[in-house]
Amino acid sequence: MVCPRCKAQVPQGASHCPKCGAKFTRGVYCPHCRAVIPASSPKCPQCGKPLRQAGTAPPASKGKEKKPLTKRWWFWGICGLLVLGILGNIGQALSGGGDTDSISSSTTSAPETGLPVSESMVTPAPSSTPLNLLLAANVHVNDVMNGTKTEKIGQRAHINMRKSDATAASMEEFTAFVQEKVRDSGYNWWSILFEDGTGICFPASSSSAASYGEVDEEGCITQVEGDIFLASGTKGYTYAQRTPAPEPTPTPASTPTASSASAAQSQASSDTSGKATESPSNASSSRETASENGGNADNFNAHDNPDQQQTSAKYVLNTSSMKFHYPSCKDVKKIAEKNYSTFDGTREEAVADGYSPCGHCKP
Repeated sequence: MVCPRCKAQVPQGASHCPKCGAKFTRGVYCPHCRAVIPASSPKCPQCGKPLRQAGTAPPASKGKEKKPLTKRWWFWGICGLLVLGILGNIGQALSGGGDTDSISSSTTSAPETGLPVSESMVTPAPSSTPLNLLLAANVHVNDVMNGTKTEKIGQRAHINMRKSDATAASMEEFTAFVQEKVRDSGYNWWSILFEDGTGICFPASSSSAASYGEVDEEGCITQVEGDIFLASGTKGYTYAQRTPAPEPTPTPASTPTASSASAAQSQASSDTSGKATESPSNASSSRETASENGGNADNFNAHDNPDQQQTSAKYVLNTSSMKFHYPSCKDVKKIAEKNYSTFDGTREEAVADGYSPCGHCKP
């Protein structure tokens, strides 16, 4: 430090100047340059600044102690507000007990978030529109292979449902199903399969016509029982039951009379006496002709004509079951002659004409 009288350097903490002997007042410093100054000096002899605020050097600063929360006023203010809120809720609950029940019953907690939600958010409101079971059923799609099972030629679609549900469906529900699922779907055929082995088949996914009857495992009609058509000029469908062909009745020309029976007996006697007999092959041919013209003419299984398979046409049609086959199919020889027809067009043309592929040869 510096002596204020002679400006000599004085050791720190000295009580007097070793050079001039001036005594120092211990602990009096200049607030500007921190030099030791006499207590009565009007200005600092070191820096020359006035000593209006001269004083002792401040003590070393100590860390400020933090007050505990319990000694802070705002802590007790918050506690008081919480107590008042709790007491107010308890008083309201005690004064309106009936209202609390209604409040608790009208709200519940969300299962995941725990947030209060209304009952309408948890339980969906019942829909005013009834469920269309045809549209709600699962759609199954399978590949369609050629007759030799070597090439995929398309796809088919079907749904499974109870016949009672299908018959209970309204016309609007059936129409909505056809328009949304079947129409322009691109499948080779669309089927609705029932538990009793029957079903409805839409050939070529047509929305204008379908057939009902017995179906095979692929959803193709094997025995038509009725037809479904889009009614012209309306948005609904009509069903027409197919009536089985009546049994043929014998005509007067084929009914034997007493005179013809007698003549036949005489002719038989004459043939016997003349040793004239009918060959077995002719007799067999006569029996086949009689069978074809008799009451079994419409029975599919009563026919066995392999010659019907010997055709150069591309397909063979059954105009009764509305099926088309390869000529080599085993079912071709069983088709009644009146229902037998050939077709040289494409597969798509046959389907467009209302025919569906055979479930055995799969043309």
